[in-house]
Amino acid sequence: MKFRLLSLCIGLALVLAAGSSSGTVVVIAPHPDDAEASCGGLIANTVAAGEDVVILAMTGGELAVYRKTGEEARAVRAEESRSAAALLGAKVEFFGAVDGSLAADAANAENLVKVLLPLTPATVVAPWPLDVHPDHQASGILAWRAFQDTRVAFDLYFYETANGPHTTSFRFVPTDYVDITETLAKKQAATYRHASQNPAEWFDMYVALARVRGYEADVAYAEGYVKARNSSGMGGRSGATGKTLPASRSASGALPAPQDWAGLDRYRGEDERLGPPRRGEERIVFFGDSITEGWKRVVPAFFEGQPYVDRGIGGQTTPQMLVRFHQDVIELEPKVVVMLAGTNDVAGNTGPSTPEMTLANLASMAELARAHGIRVVLASVLPALDFPWRPGLEPAPKIVALNALIKAFAARTGAVYLDYYSAMADERGGMRRELSDDGVHPNLAGYAVMAPLAEAAVKKALASRQ
Repeated sequence: MKFRLLSLCIGLALVLAAGSSSGTVVVIAPHPDDAEASCGGLIANTVAAGEDVVILAMTGGELAVYRKTGEEARAVRAEESRSAAALLGAKVEFFGAVDGSLAADAANAENLVKVLLPLTPATVVAPWPLDVHPDHQASGILAWRAFQDTRVAFDLYFYETANGPHTTSFRFVPTDYVDITETLAKKQAATYRHASQNPAEWFDMYVALARVRGYEADVAYAEGYVKARNSSGMGGRSGATGKTLPASRSASGALPAPQDWAGLDRYRGEDERLGPPRRGEERIVFFGDSITEGWKRVVPAFFEGQPYVDRGIGGQTTPQMLVRFHQDVIELEPKVVVMLAGTNDVAGNTGPSTPEMTLANLASMAELARAHGIRVVLASVLPALDFPWRPGLEPAPKIVALNALIKAFAARTGAVYLDYYSAMADERGGMRRELSDDGVHPNLAGYAVMAPLAEAAVKKALASRQ
């Protein structure tokens, strides 16, 4: 299958060899961080091949920095964009639209052409127009309108997004692949320059997507792209050259490749290397989402020298955790499992959810644990007034309702209830300001509050007769 793999850099070279002049590659990003997360491998490969890359941020990301005004958020995200672009060796420009308000109208279409004209792009890469996020849709449509404009001539490719149901790319079947095996780490590093967006919460979904596209292209990791065709049916620079790149899959297409929805690949290798507990070891598995995953990264000392195993995956909901519970908990044979889950259910990361649905998944995991002799600690969901990645959901009362169900279930079943919420909430039901930098994920001070509570709960569970 390797003959089906294409690098857009190589494809661009083929077009240039056909008689076209060299030019810049422009990556259109609806928001700061979209280019790095979706196309970071392509950007790194293109720069390494000696081509110029310009990232065009369509909006300023004003809506997605916790406790910042729109103007403050725009400044933060612009600085992050410059830092990320510099790491990749690219340049960044700003279109000037406001986050959440980008329209695919005639005025913006004309303005985009005016921005592209002096850049003389050979290739433009834009979001898939069927992405469900309105700003992503508008960016893709505006790129398509520019592609049809006779004043500019470039090859147009569409990219996909992966960080949650609000940015899913429907009916996206790649025509071309870029091998990013050697540049995945750089893609991640650039994405992590957008610190205000908490990439640890969602970048794993991009890694999983890269595995899927890599499987399709017969490499370890890849990015997938769809080449646009103009109104004449031709690919390539609005029909100016008539050249097209060879398709990376057959015209008939293929069934969508299976995705690692539950993140089973994430810890499979580590689980196998860990092996069974040593004689006398009272292994404890901390199981959850990015709050659990981040604990080991922010406070590695909490885990060092302890029989603690971190099995958190950023962005996960309880149905995903239930799927991997056997592999990442039961097969590790712990004495106790500490489950901290529900934040992403409230956020709707994998679709609509109710507190009762979340509790049902937690109950199923607790029942599986007890059936295998594992004691259960059920943690409260941490307080939050808003979610930076899904603003406007007003999660505070939903978290209170979910925690009441979890606490009652723990009391009925003999599980230990670990109340982080009471120790970390402010008077409005949000996270106390000093405990988190984004209102959701604990910082060093936040984990310092959580650590003794967790240790006390584990001690209580070990002494219990669950």
